[in-house]
Amino acid sequence: MRVFILDEIVVKPGLASTYRSAYRERYIPAAERRRMRLEGTWQSPPVTDIDELPTTLYYLWSVAGAEGWWSMRLSRRPDGRDERFDKQAWWEESDQMTLSRKRTVLSAQPEDG
Repeated sequence: MRVFILDEIVVKPGLASTYRSAYRERYIPAAERRRMRLEGTWQSPPVTDIDELPTTLYYLWSVAGAEGWWSMRLSRRPDGRDERFDKQAWWEESDQMTLSRKRTVLSAQPEDG
């Protein structure tokens, strides 16, 4: 069973391109080393950035079951293979470019017997 993690990040007007680049270059490789798999990315407004408006970015990740979720969640240290990446520092930097962020964890619904 895969557990899905949906990140919804509202980026300040005019910073969507800068944020996407930083996320791709810094966050994604470190997340993948923590066994997170990027399933898809979306944005609103669709297709283009409008510099006068915030842009909402969506990143859908997955991990292998509850064990993968807890392993990813409880990891507080800098990434084991790249001591330069610190998740807490990343999110603090990220917050300078955003209006809000929300993480939702999802799993398949249990079958009612």
